[in-house]
Amino acid sequence: MNVLRRRRAGESVFGVLLLLFSVLAFVQAYRISGFSSISSAGVFPMAAAGAMVLSAAAVIAGNRRMRPPTDHGGAESVARRFFTDVAPPAVLAFIALVVLYMLTLDWLGFVVGSGLFLFGGITLLHRRGLVSGLLISAASLAAIYVVFRLVFSVVLPAGRLFQ
Repeated sequence: MNVLRRRRAGESVFGVLLLLFSVLAFVQAYRISGFSSISSAGVFPMAAAGAMVLSAAAVIAGNRRMRPPTDHGGAESVARRFFTDVAPPAVLAFIALVVLYMLTLDWLGFVVGSGLFLFGGITLLHRRGLVSGLLISAASLAAIYVVFRLVFSVVLPAGRLFQ
């Protein structure tokens, strides 16, 4: 017997927010160079954002087929369940870390900004200590640097702080 699970509190609203964010990302990707050719600079970002739009739409469609959440305890209970089930503190902290990375990338540059982002994210999610987080983030950053800067000759932004 195929029993559909209940939607979690706030899951539909979260899906709509993801769809809006994905559409915004697609518009920003299109603004890079439009779709002038298959090898233009904006094609890969548009493809990634397009996948995000399709995924968010699929999540919303799936949510519509689920049974509605039970409403026991009023708005406070719904909010508490949302922050427990859909957006727990680790997810919210990582979202804040991503926003901070986006806001400081131009100032710090790719290497320093990405290194700090990787260290913060790995330390937050891996929870194996600062030394482990530092080693994993340093190795990851070195691999990213070698692939993009040395193999593909991508110019990585230096940032305004170090110019």
